[in-house]
Amino acid sequence: MRYYKITLSNIKTGQPLIIPSLVGSGMPPGVITSTIADGTVNPGALNIEIDAIQNPLHVGDLSSYVRIWGLSLQELSQSFNLNPVPGQGPTTNITLSAGMSKGYPLANPAQQGLLINGVVNQAFGNWVGVDQTLDIYFGPPTGNQIVPANVTFTWASGESLAAMLARVIKQVLPNAQQSININPARIANQDKVGSYETFTQLAQAVRDFTQNGLSPTDTGVFMAYDGQVVQVFEGSPAAATTGIKQIAFTDLLGQVT
Repeated sequence: MRYYKITLSNIKTGQPLIIPSLVGSGMPPGVITSTIADGTVNPGALNIEIDAIQNPLHVGDLSSYVRIWGLSLQELSQSFNLNPVPGQGPTTNITLSAGMSKGYPLANPAQQGLLINGVVNQAFGNWVGVDQTLDIYFGPPTGNQIVPANVTFTWASGESLAAMLARVIKQVLPNAQQSININPARIANQDKVGSYETFTQLAQAVRDFTQNGLSPTDTGVFMAYDGQVVQVFEGSPAAATTGIKQIAFTDLLGQVT
């Protein structure tokens, strides 16, 4: 059986949100999941849809969402408001893990893992006929025009791009892990300064001033953030490895294409 676990919590306090219609269900506060308290599959679990987009930050803030079916009118009303507060920013953290629960022979619970770790950018309820859904649009906490992240940098002549970005990431996202793997030859030939409203705008600027920097085919430096780790990497893909890869029977389901 498919497995999922959605956790909603308050950004400032870290406390789980109370989901009124699930109080007394045996699930921990703030949790919507496909299992019951003892970890076994809940045949009456709520249906969910996930559309989680992965893209480098310079592409822009594309909308990812999770849609939860079957919540009560309490969760679809304004009294259960997950939306950001104007002038203050997001109020709600969201994490979503998914995979398979123990059951059918091909299901592997060890493949359960975290898919989403971000903040709620917009949430709204829909009630059409007998269908009741809660749509949650989410993304990493990179700032926006209403609540800017105020990203600034000074890139001194002779300083490596890796060192500058490590410093800026630490200032803007102090709790984020960093994975920076770029060519050490990317060094400023003169002092540069920048100021941006969002982390996405910084990523766009980094891509612009690194593209074609080392060669005419240099695709530049990409940045990505999944809510936990900021990745900074070269645009060129790694060389393909050679040899034979052993494919397990369970890796091929249906017709091979």
